[in-house]
Amino acid sequence: MMKILVPYRGMRTIQELLAGYDWYNPGVTDENFPFERHDDVEVPVEFIPFGKAIDEGTGTKEIIATLTEKGLRGLNAAESLALGKIKREQPINGFGQTSKEGYIVCAVNGRAIMTTFTGRWSSGIEIPATPI
Repeated sequence: MMKILVPYRGMRTIQELLAGYDWYNPGVTDENFPFERHDDVEVPVEFIPFGKAIDEGTGTKEIIATLTEKGLRGLNAAESLALGKIKREQPINGFGQTSKEGYIVCAVNGRAIMTTFTGRWSSGIEIPATPI
């Protein structure tokens, strides 16, 4: 398990966390992933492995159910972006927060993208999670 520092800045949280990313989807915004808090939070993170390919639709449900059974939740957008700055080569999927349109933030290789919450997840994926 590792710990990350997440700087919450209210409706400037996402904007500030995107600094240092090489590219980001224009939909990764504070409006789509809002936060009200204004503090720095140390968040424990562990990576939960999923060994098999997960089919579209049921895959996300399986991931969420497994995390919940373990007393964990997926990372929110701010946590995903903070972790993505540290683990640039590893895909960081933020299953803990969706936009109104049903997208989650994913960070990989210095890029912050959005993908559908019910996407197809490849085999060997590790989902970052934190205690509920």
